[in-house]
Amino acid sequence: MCPAEKQCISKDKLCDGVPDCKDGADEKDACSKHLCDTLQCEFACKSSLEGGACYCAKGLTINSKDKKTCMDLDECSEWGYCDQNCVNTEGSYKCSCTDSYTLIDSRHCKADNSTDMRLIFAHHNSIFSTDYSGSSLEIITNTTSSSGIDFHYQQNLLFWSDVQTKNLCWIRLNDTSAPPTTIPMVSQENPVALAVDWITNKIYVCDTHNQKIDIFDFDGKNRAIVLSQNITAPLDIALDPTRGYMFFSDSDDIERAFMDGTNRKSIVSVYIYKASGLTLDYVNARVLWCDSQLDQIVTVDYDGGNRHTIIRGSTKVPAPVRLTTFENKVFWSDSTRQGILQIDFYNTSEPVSIYRDKAIPVEPKGIKAFHFLRQPVVENPCGSNNGNCEHMCVLTRNELGKEFKLSYKCVCNTGYQLGSDQKSCTQVKEFLLYSQQKFVRGILISDEKAFSDAIVPIVGRSARFVGLDYSYATKYLFYSDVILDVIYKVKIDGTGKENVLASQNEGVEGLALDWITNNLYYIDSRKGTLNVISVSNITYRRTLLSNLKRPRAIVVHPNQGYVFFSEWDRPANISRAYLDGTNVMVFRGVLLGWPNGLSIDHQTDRLYWCDALLDHIQHAKLDGTDVKTISSPRIKHPFSIVIHERWLYVTDWRLDAIFRMDKLDGSQEMIVKTVEEGNRLYGIKMFSKSNQMIDLRHPCLTNNGKCQKFCFGVPSNSTEYGLEVKCGCPYGEQLSDDKRT
Repeated sequence: MCPAEKQCISKDKLCDGVPDCKDGADEKDACSKHLCDTLQCEFACKSSLEGGACYCAKGLTINSKDKKTCMDLDECSEWGYCDQNCVNTEGSYKCSCTDSYTLIDSRHCKADNSTDMRLIFAHHNSIFSTDYSGSSLEIITNTTSSSGIDFHYQQNLLFWSDVQTKNLCWIRLNDTSAPPTTIPMVSQENPVALAVDWITNKIYVCDTHNQKIDIFDFDGKNRAIVLSQNITAPLDIALDPTRGYMFFSDSDDIERAFMDGTNRKSIVSVYIYKASGLTLDYVNARVLWCDSQLDQIVTVDYDGGNRHTIIRGSTKVPAPVRLTTFENKVFWSDSTRQGILQIDFYNTSEPVSIYRDKAIPVEPKGIKAFHFLRQPVVENPCGSNNGNCEHMCVLTRNELGKEFKLSYKCVCNTGYQLGSDQKSCTQVKEFLLYSQQKFVRGILISDEKAFSDAIVPIVGRSARFVGLDYSYATKYLFYSDVILDVIYKVKIDGTGKENVLASQNEGVEGLALDWITNNLYYIDSRKGTLNVISVSNITYRRTLLSNLKRPRAIVVHPNQGYVFFSEWDRPANISRAYLDGTNVMVFRGVLLGWPNGLSIDHQTDRLYWCDALLDHIQHAKLDGTDVKTISSPRIKHPFSIVIHERWLYVTDWRLDAIFRMDKLDGSQEMIVKTVEEGNRLYGIKMFSKSNQMIDLRHPCLTNNGKCQKFCFGVPSNSTEYGLEVKCGCPYGEQLSDDKRT
């Protein structure tokens, strides 16, 4: 610390022969040359904290092995010698520039038509444009609350995301008076940042609320989710279509992936806290980011190596939000300064303010350098016919050793999946549905690491989604939030969300839908009851069973007329009842600990359950006999289970994973999905027609079984089908003498 200024300086500035403190304290007190006579330096010796250090002539450096002889300095491996290309020579180096740049002062590269560069940035309800110095400020367009911005240079388009209207918008820069084209997003999405692929004409969007990255065509007709797994807070995104790379910041991590979402890799994970902005240096293949919490702007190469801090400190870069680069300069928006600042890559003494407006109460956000060299053009691998893809042709890369080739991949809109020809799209018929703390997700059963979402994720900020079921016929999902004590329903396309049950005193954990009668059964673990509500008319509601001992899981078998449920209090039980709550039968002779998940194998009419205390899976006939056990050394704490065709799927709390195995013997075990540590997996279902088959002989199928309100199909020996109608009434009502009304 300099005693006069009370300011810290870097340790490497001590004893370097240049006084950095006003009183020269960094070159006096602890600096000494008393050991120089013993060091046998090849060139010369200087003062150091240790009593002396050898140094070499310009262009040479000390040999790290003996600390005294000199060897050639490879300036090209050091920071700051050349803006772009560098060739090392003995004792020196030579700089050069790529096409469309001119070398000046032997090391800097100036862009052709450099003065044409315009800075475009978003500040609250306006998007501005200015030059290098900030002297020609103008408003391009008015917005509501713009956040992310980008452009397409060749098409002269400007794109932005609006976090208030939840829309993506674009205008033509040669006709800014025309109303913007709007691409609507789902109301719960929060599009904080975007990036344009100027080669295949796509928009990538960071959605922080739903923790995902989306992709859109420019007209918004096609959209899909690129990534949604293991992402916490995607704050910004940058693309390099010339190499097929996508970079995104996830709060305290920066990842690189191919632009089709595959080959994800973390490239920065240390000394990073909140990477609020990203930009790329395409010439040098470097990533730059600003950290709004650590007050710094840093750069690494595309692999995460050769890290260098460009500028740091709360007085110089107090709260950077987003950034961009052009030539050898970095520009960023800053929330503390309420403006735009710039700094030279290699001369970072003091940043220069080029725009400031403290009268606007919110921070400036997205910023881009608008110039043709910021979007270098390469051949579009999708060609002129969209790669023969039915929906979207997405740019990616094929790596051949150290070489690569741009290529493409056909992808389908969310809710569709690729056909066997890898080009056509068909509507998703089956997918794995699961609830995960604050999410309900649906994923395709495939080996794909990207574009695997079958539905737009359902997200709650303060939620714990546990109970889960669906109606294949109506395409509705049902899920419970045990924090708010609410049961919701929503269509698989994200529309039509409604409350089925809203209560402040019921602990709704387990859900099971009778898909024939549309009666939704649910467990109230707090009151110890099993209840039913009609999703056709949610005012119809009644309690079927009371005084249950810590009830947990529930499943129904409408074609057999049964409801099964588990209880945790000692002795733990699994019970079966008719769908109207009568004829309760407890499974006997079954050793149970914490019977969690329940599922029906509709192919064999067997009941499966998992036990979170005994850490195994069992199954039995529907009367509880013929119990068989499936043990797996990998299962640590199973919570929920579902059977589909020959497979068994189970969620495990300890491993934060979904396992798949053979339903008979547990063989061919594999992990089909892992989630973020601590983001608990709860319910699991297979959205499939085969798991909700409707027998046309079911007595409630026609005219609600002639019941005025509830119709229950219960077992009977007096009918050919084996089920008969039992009508029921909601709270406060009872059946008339006709047993129907």
